Amino acid sequence: MSDEENSATAQAPMSALRRIALPGRARTGVVVVTIAFLATVAGLVVVSQITDQMRIEADARQDSHAAAESADLQALMASASRDLRLARRNTVFETALADSSGQLLPADRAAVETAITYLGDRYQVDEICVIRSSGLEAARWVGGSGVAPLGDLSPDERQNNPAVVPTLPLADDSFYETAPYISPDSGRWVLGLATPIILKSGEHAGVLHMEIPIQRFVTELDGMAFGPSSYSVLLDGSGKLLVHPELDVFRTQQGIPANPDTGAFPIAAASGSVGWRDAVSKMLSTPSGAATFQEDGATYRLTYQAVPDSDRIVAVVTPTSELYADVNRVLLNLAVTAGPLLVLVIGVAAWFGQRVARTNRRLAQVNAVSRARMTPSRRPAARARSSPGSRRCSTSSPSCPRSARTRSRCRRPRSRRSTNCCTPTMRRSMCRTHRRTGRCRRRRSATRRPTSCRSENSAAAPRSAEAAST
Repeated sequence: MSDEENSATAQAPMSALRRIALPGRARTGVVVVTIAFLATVAGLVVVSQITDQMRIEADARQDSHAAAESADLQALMASASRDLRLARRNTVFETALADSSGQLLPADRAAVETAITYLGDRYQVDEICVIRSSGLEAARWVGGSGVAPLGDLSPDERQNNPAVVPTLPLADDSFYETAPYISPDSGRWVLGLATPIILKSGEHAGVLHMEIPIQRFVTELDGMAFGPSSYSVLLDGSGKLLVHPELDVFRTQQGIPANPDTGAFPIAAASGSVGWRDAVSKMLSTPSGAATFQEDGATYRLTYQAVPDSDRIVAVVTPTSELYADVNRVLLNLAVTAGPLLVLVIGVAAWFGQRVARTNRRLAQVNAVSRARMTPSRRPAARARSSPGSRRCSTSSPSCPRSARTRSRCRRPRSRRSTNCCTPTMRRSMCRTHRRTGRCRRRRSATRRPTSCRSENSAAAPRSAEAAST
C-alpha cells in the first residue's frame, strides 16, 4: 500500500468525526451540562451519605431510649421487690404470726399496723397486707384509706388474691409477681408482689403482700418521653395492651368499656392499621427490634425492648417527621445554601465555556484563512515557481502578475534610479560611478524589458555576455 493510501486511510476516521462533531455552541452546552450533572451527582452522593448517617444516629438514639425505658421499668419492679423482701426482715411479722394462730394479739396488731403503714407511705403502693397461710387476712393498709378495721379483713384471701397460693411454698428471700388484676381494695388495675414469711422453725406462716398500680408504669413512661409527639407502649406477653395514650380507643373498637380503672386491657393486634398489627406481631416474636407503620396518614417508627425479668415489652413510637427533623433541617439548609452556589457554578461554567468557544471560533476562522492562503488554487506564483522553466520577477516588471505583486512574491529592486542606467558594454565600475553621481539617466525602451525584472535575468545574461565579448 502506498503512502498516499495509508494517509487517506488514517484521515478517514478523523473526517467522519469532524462530520459528526457538534458546533461550538453545542459543545459549550454539553460541557456546561456535564459539569452541572457531575456537580449535582457529587452533591447528591455527599448529601445522601450525610443524611443516611444522621438517620442512623436518630434511630440509634430512639433504640437507646427504648432500652433505657426497659431498664427503668425493670429497676422499678426490682426496687419494689427488694424493698418488700427487706421489709419482711422485720421480726415484728414473725413474732406476730408465731404468737397466735388466728387474729393477731392487740400488741402484735399495733406493731404490725405501724410497720405496714410505714411501708405503704414510703413506697407509695396501693395496698400492703399480712396474710396467714390459712388465707386469713391479719392486717391491711390501703393507700388513701389507711389501716383497715378488723371487721373489714377477709377471712380467706386465697380466692381473692392471686399471689397467696403461689408464694407460700417459695424459699426465704424470694418473691412472686402476679399478672395484672383489679384490686378489690383500690379498685383499679395493679400488679401483686408477695414474699413468704418463714418462722425460725421453718414453718411457712404466711406472706407479706403489696400491690403496685399499673398507673405507676404510665407515670414512669410519661416522665421519660422521647419527644413532644412521641409516646410509649407497654404490652404483656399475651399481647394485651397495658399502656397506650389511646387505650380507651382500643377498648371502644373492641367493645370493651372505656373505663381506665376497671376496663379490661384490649388486644393490641386486634385494632389499628395493618402496619401497626404487623409491628405488634413482630414485638411478640422477637425480644427487641424496630418497625415502621402508618397511622392516619402519618409514618411512625417503633422500636421495642423486652423488660428483663418479666413478660412485658416496652416500645417507643415516634413520628418520622419528628425523628428525622434534623435531617430535614439539614436538607433545607443545603437547598438554601448549596442551591444558589450550584446555580452560580453553572453560570460561571456557561460564561467561561462561551468565552472559550468564542476564542476557539476565532482561532478556527484564522486557521481557515491560513489554509485558504496555502491552497494551491490560490497560489499562482507558487505554481509558476514550481513548474519547469518558471521565473521570478520584480514587482516593477510589467510582466509580473498582479497577484504576485499584491502578495509580494516578487523581489523589489534596491533602487529604481539604477534600473537600466548602464549599457551592457559599459564597465561595471563605471556603472557604479554613474549610479553614485547620478549621471545615469533612466532609459526607456519599448523593445526591451527592464533588466531589473528577475524574469528577464535568465534571458539577459547571454545577451550581456555577447555584448561584453563584442
